[in-house]
Amino acid sequence: MRLHLTTLLETCLSAMSLASTLQLNFHDNGAELANPGMGWVLHYYDNSLQNYGSRLAPENLLPDWPGLTQVYLRLPWSAIEPQEGVFNWAVLDTPMQRFRERGLKTSLRITCSETGFRQATPQWVRDAGARGDCFKPGKGRIPDTPNAHWEPHFDDPIFLQKLDQLLARLAERYDGHPDIDLIDIGSYGVWGEGHTWCSTFNAFPPEVVKQHVELHRKHFRQTPILTQDDFLSRPGYRRPAWNHGGTTAFRYDFPIAQRTYGKTFTLAATIQGARGLNAGPDGRIPIATLAIDDKGTPALTPCAPLPSSLPQDAAYALAADAVIRDPVNAPHFCKLQLLALTPADSAISAIPELLLLDGNGKVVTGIPLEKEDDDLNAFMASAGCGFRDDSIMVAPLAYFHAQAAQAYWRTAPVYIESEHYGPSKQRGCWGDGSSFLNAIRDCHASYAAIHWWPEEFLAENRALVRDINRQIGYRFLPQQVTLDSSLSIRKNRFQFSVTWQNVGVAPAYADYYPCITLRNQAGGIAAVFTDDTHSLRTLPVALDAKAETRTFTLATALPPALSAGTYTAYLSVGDRLGKPLIQLPIDGDDGTRRYRIGQVSVTADYAISDLKATLVGQRLDLDLTWRTHESQPEAPIHPFIHLDSPAGSIAKVGTFTVTQDDLNRLGQPGDTRGQLHLDLPPAADSPHDNYTVWTGLWFPKRMGRNDERLRPDHGADNRVLLGHLRKAPNGSWSFIPNQP
Repeated sequence: MRLHLTTLLETCLSAMSLASTLQLNFHDNGAELANPGMGWVLHYYDNSLQNYGSRLAPENLLPDWPGLTQVYLRLPWSAIEPQEGVFNWAVLDTPMQRFRERGLKTSLRITCSETGFRQATPQWVRDAGARGDCFKPGKGRIPDTPNAHWEPHFDDPIFLQKLDQLLARLAERYDGHPDIDLIDIGSYGVWGEGHTWCSTFNAFPPEVVKQHVELHRKHFRQTPILTQDDFLSRPGYRRPAWNHGGTTAFRYDFPIAQRTYGKTFTLAATIQGARGLNAGPDGRIPIATLAIDDKGTPALTPCAPLPSSLPQDAAYALAADAVIRDPVNAPHFCKLQLLALTPADSAISAIPELLLLDGNGKVVTGIPLEKEDDDLNAFMASAGCGFRDDSIMVAPLAYFHAQAAQAYWRTAPVYIESEHYGPSKQRGCWGDGSSFLNAIRDCHASYAAIHWWPEEFLAENRALVRDINRQIGYRFLPQQVTLDSSLSIRKNRFQFSVTWQNVGVAPAYADYYPCITLRNQAGGIAAVFTDDTHSLRTLPVALDAKAETRTFTLATALPPALSAGTYTAYLSVGDRLGKPLIQLPIDGDDGTRRYRIGQVSVTADYAISDLKATLVGQRLDLDLTWRTHESQPEAPIHPFIHLDSPAGSIAKVGTFTVTQDDLNRLGQPGDTRGQLHLDLPPAADSPHDNYTVWTGLWFPKRMGRNDERLRPDHGADNRVLLGHLRKAPNGSWSFIPNQP
């Protein structure tokens, strides 16, 4: 009887023909990603317990909102601690846990002054003796009257003591919690925005702002803290001082809106209450032509230089000086510098007004004076805080603090919040929304606010949302991956390299590492290789899609349990343990944020093929081919054959017929043909009806060592199962080859 078993371990033999290196290039597929530490933010509570989550049913987690990663809870202190030491945590925890089911994180702002709540700071703080003022929203301070709005003095010791206690409780509960993403400093200013323009108009020095920053830093040591842009332009900010008797420089913020591209304007300036040199009948002095080309690049042509002295009938002279712009980091934003000359005895204290006029001399808009406290900004950035710019798009010139944001974004996140979308649209400030995208680019923002009813906002701004999703935060694009595609268990080495580019507008602020995962043909994870020496956090950022690429390479050992076979390799980015966390803008996601690269073959020392079995009487003869994959040290190598009982013990050892040349050939790459012989136990004397037949190769010189047997591509105990020997009821034996 002759039996045939062809191509044992055929998958390994075919894998040997593959190239030893696999290389794959990628291109950005334009996907809208949802990654940690960045994305769109749902304002669930927004200075009101009704806006903007109240229309959402508890089961509505906005599944169709792309790029949504965070829910924002901004509400007054009195809503969570109505009595001292008595907390209503459910008001925070309910939406937090609801949206956690979709994987959203939460950020918090607890405010102490509101226009929608008369008592944002709890009444019990006021009853404890904290000083403050009543106000009428938008009108300033008023006498204490029943039901009036009340705002604390933000430097009051009693208020600060109670605030300290609140922050301690909040931090005890939420600091470092995995579901908490950010904490705003919301304890200063109306709406927690860092100013009092719409409440009391009270002014406090920078030292008070610093107190509030330090109180938050004292308690929140793990969760990132965001400062407010309007800390820099609050009542009491440091304004430019006049240099009477000489020249004074003033700078004005000018975002370069899309609607100004390809147009030319006139800049005119005036100082109320005084007559300027070359002023027209309306008191305005044309000082420059401002031309903006089709790509948004501004060019300033001054009308006249500043004179060396003033005539008797002029109280001042004004001249345009320069456009201050960073085209690399903030290309859509510039500052216009104006020079003013006044006599030494001048009583002028008003700040020059700068106007943008169209070709017909009509005012397009006023250009606001730069309102930035550079020292305070440097303090907050050096303290490790992130930065929020609240309520951009509230005016035709959409945003004013892009330069201040440059101090933050390289080390801490920036958050851009538009004004409430509905009112902004009604006043014509929203336009096509492109200024929102420009602000995200110029400020290198990681977060963008949905400051309106979310479903309505998405429906009316779908293209804008798509454009922002493709640029906001970090966007890790693998340009090319190269990896070993033919691995040897004997060599025990795997190497891969990936060329990366961050095509987003900001860095990541946590460490994320490249990883290659091998899945077997059943989809199981067989090997994970994490390059924990190279964090993608270090990738450079550029706004023009020319960010520097970096190639990271890892060479590592194979895991001990890895078997020979054909595997599918996947690329991912995640934590240092290989857990995938980051969506990539490439195709091939297997559903776990791992992206298919291609096939990898793994071989051991040898494979067996073309088995031919002959059973004659009490003898089993086996012809077969050994395929050795690599040169083996410590030759010679010998075959062996075992007959195992059902218990797994060796019942018989066979012999082999192989020439000395064949034995030498077994230690070199290639095929060697040979024969194995096994004398079978007499059927009448055999205690078992079922045996297994195994073979292998071994080093006689390594006898007694753990590695004396070569490792086959497939098998157990460093042996290959050839088949089963079975006894029929009539006492005859039959051999059934193993099907690999």
